[in-house]
Amino acid sequence: MKTILITSFYGLIGRNLLATNILPTIFKEAPDARVVILLPEEKERRYQELFGSQRVIVQGVPHIPETPLELFIAKIFYFMSPTESSRIARDAVRQFSLLKARVWWAVGQLGRVRFFRQLARKIAYLIGSKRRYQKYFDQYKPDLVFATDIFRHQDVDFLREARSRGVRTLGMVRSWDNISTKGLNHFIPDHVVVQAEKMKEDIVKFGDVNPGKISIVGVPHYDRYVTDKRAPRDEFFKSLNLDPRKKTVVISPPLRHYTMDPIPEAIFKALEPHKDIQVIVRLTLVGKSNIGDLKPIPGKLAIDAPESADDFNQADITAGDKHLADILYHADAVVSHISTIAIDAVVFDKSAFFAGFNTKPTPYHQSVRWFFDMDCARDLVATGAVKLSESVDELVRQILPHLENKKLGENERVLLRERYCYKLDGKSGERLGVIIARNLS
Repeated sequence: MKTILITSFYGLIGRNLLATNILPTIFKEAPDARVVILLPEEKERRYQELFGSQRVIVQGVPHIPETPLELFIAKIFYFMSPTESSRIARDAVRQFSLLKARVWWAVGQLGRVRFFRQLARKIAYLIGSKRRYQKYFDQYKPDLVFATDIFRHQDVDFLREARSRGVRTLGMVRSWDNISTKGLNHFIPDHVVVQAEKMKEDIVKFGDVNPGKISIVGVPHYDRYVTDKRAPRDEFFKSLNLDPRKKTVVISPPLRHYTMDPIPEAIFKALEPHKDIQVIVRLTLVGKSNIGDLKPIPGKLAIDAPESADDFNQADITAGDKHLADILYHADAVVSHISTIAIDAVVFDKSAFFAGFNTKPTPYHQSVRWFFDMDCARDLVATGAVKLSESVDELVRQILPHLENKKLGENERVLLRERYCYKLDGKSGERLGVIIARNLS
């Protein structure tokens, strides 16, 4: 049997990839293959129940912290990225140390030159760990390593070790915003998978990947969004104690890590005078948000609180995100901070809005506003499908026409889906499975 190692160290990989048609497709295309899923030890038992079989081995991996040298190299790669996001981060250092800011500015200037980016990767490969996970290579003798997140240090460790052993590498850019927010990619696999055309353009421009070694597959977990049946409207709103006849605005608030401002409360109060509008505040899977004094109000406000994890390593909705999909399907408008939920909303052809403001005057680098100057947010807003507001009053003015006319922004949403989702045909997981199998042969 040929063996494929698949990493799953980010909490949502189970939902995003493994729970789609990827595994059945691999076995259909490569009947002599087996898969070893590598993931944090504490999730081994659950994933064994979900995915384990005679041909799927679930292997827990202990967390091995990075060394001080590796952490320093990671910081260099973060500030070296030739993106607007890294420039904003370098500027923020000035608040604490002018000397450090000048050092990171110099690193950023080197990062503008492809030669120095490639040199940094070679040096990182030479001095980086290539034996940290050798026991799994010795035990399973893989023919292919598929890293599901090429910006994550555990995935990079497996990729480096694979290359040092002559094992073929396949890597995926996990999410639409990673290329511009995670710094310079440390490693370029033999072949790279991205979800959409926009991501391909970005990984070529910022990540130095050869366009001929990139495959576009779409967003695998959206397969269920377009093929599953949604909850009936009356039944759905009854479960939240809301009115199915009213227009519904969904608010996805920022984490307290980004701001302590009770932004959802400010938005709800601004919408409250409109008696035909109700609100669902959808809390995040990771961390906590400040929603002020908001409490459920029948027919007016529901607070949807999924089980929350401390970080994205632990966050998991692998068994299904049907409820979130139902929320978006029945919404009329979706308001969020920097979040994939804006794209999720557009998948369901819903109007999406970014709340790019604090509830009180806040210095730029301490505000939420700077997030929307990052490449990923700026490019998303440029499609016209996601509106950016810089005050709560502006947000309400933007939302109201879209609640009255659902066709507003329709063409822009088509453009966003083409640029960020590739194809919404229910076959993205299948396409990825085929590419994995082809890279095995």
